[in-house]
Amino acid sequence: MERNFKGIWIPKEIWLSKDLTVMEKLLFVEINSLDNKEGCFAGNAYFAEFFNLSKTRISLIIKGLITKGYITSTLIYKEGTKQILKRVLNISYIGYITKVKEPMQQKLKDNNTVNNTVSNTVNKGKEVIYFIDSNVSNLFKEFLDLRISLKAKNTDRAIKLIMKKLEGLPKELQIEMLEQSIENSWKSVFPIKRQFKSPAKPSLAKQYFPDMFKDPFATDLKIENDQKLIE
Repeated sequence: MERNFKGIWIPKEIWLSKDLTVMEKLLFVEINSLDNKEGCFAGNAYFAEFFNLSKTRISLIIKGLITKGYITSTLIYKEGTKQILKRVLNISYIGYITKVKEPMQQKLKDNNTVNNTVSNTVNKGKEVIYFIDSNVSNLFKEFLDLRISLKAKNTDRAIKLIMKKLEGLPKELQIEMLEQSIENSWKSVFPIKRQFKSPAKPSLAKQYFPDMFKDPFATDLKIENDQKLIE
């Protein structure tokens, strides 16, 4: 498998994920490193040799990544047959790759038929996962759906910038910011608006002539209480 290899980088969202096993993390970044503009075409035999595992074990790890929504698998068949020409793996976790890559459908139509069979995946229709936490990810999808319903769909760049704003924040704050944007139909997310009532600033007259603003009744009551204490 030829590639211009200069090493790999594992983002913290993947490395710290409790949703993935260590092997799933490693296979995920290896798939991404082999993923050219049209997907990763490496087979289980390649991954088995690379990781020194059995092909069955590799198959199970790939299935786990598909089920958890991190990758999609597309099978390309020979025209008029059930013979599989190749499998294409695509990264679908948008928190890592900001745009889902489409399989090379048009380029293989000369003598072959592309059959987009996505096997054992929750990503039918190119459903994507934006955040590791499912509650945050689902709420983010709700936010994006709202923008679509308002005929103000966010661009890929806008989605990336909004995710960057939420990145690294506590889950509770991410949810609160998204709920605030949904409630107000905002196009992005913003810091939470807290309702703080600042103390009233005294007028200049009150600052320079405080005796004029004293409550005489309160003064008389204080004198009366002081006298009772003396008695």
